[in-house]
Amino acid sequence: MTGRRAVLRVLGIAGLLAGASVAALAQRQPTNARVGALLFTSPSDPLAKKYLAVFRQRLRELGYVEGTTIVIDERFAAGSAQRLRELAQELADAKMDVIVTPAVAATVAMHQVTKTSMTEAAHSSRLEVKIVEVSRPEDFVQAYASIRNAGADWLHVLDEPMISSRRTEWVDFAAAARLPLSSDTAETPRIGGLLSYSAVISEHYSLAAVYVDKILRGAKPADLPVEQPTRYELIVNARSAKALGLSVPHSVLLRAQEVLQ
Repeated sequence: MTGRRAVLRVLGIAGLLAGASVAALAQRQPTNARVGALLFTSPSDPLAKKYLAVFRQRLRELGYVEGTTIVIDERFAAGSAQRLRELAQELADAKMDVIVTPAVAATVAMHQVTKTSMTEAAHSSRLEVKIVEVSRPEDFVQAYASIRNAGADWLHVLDEPMISSRRTEWVDFAAAARLPLSSDTAETPRIGGLLSYSAVISEHYSLAAVYVDKILRGAKPADLPVEQPTRYELIVNARSAKALGLSVPHSVLLRAQEVLQ
């Protein structure tokens, strides 16, 4: 072990950190490594289970044996920003070698840029965009009211940890309001939304394991470059389209990686 601590943030939209020197990879695999995993959601969240399973599997492929050569300490904030801060402090005090956590600030920053890519595109197509923001769980009720009052024809949700923790709620809201729903996460159409276009998030957690391995072997976190997402997927829920009385263009269906019938 190098004794160096690092925080690795897995970005759900902007990419993640990867890469290291050949010399670092050639070093003997560390033992007694301690890795903290900090998530905004709850332990029962199926997505959290899925992504952590991908993370663990990749570490196993890299030669780590959980409980023997590596210990993974999971902490879940259950949708509470305050609890997230408390757990982050607990992991820091526990002197983990690496802490893996969603990069909320970076994701929000990317969403700010995305909202500007979206507004300009809508303007050029003579569409009006109304931005409704939520920063606390109690903001959702007012957000739903604002969407209703706006008489929206479509709802697009920019996903981030707090919003994803209430995904079922806003999918149900859209269905009740008969609003076509899209987002930048594949889970939205899979639980009833209309469509999504996003990077393949599970691959980020696999790459996060590679990044953890490189740090544990001695690579300096500050020297590791940012790797942008390279694979995206379009998912369309044909059942939801039918329920809304919409016809999805054949050209869109042909481009989709997955069409839910």
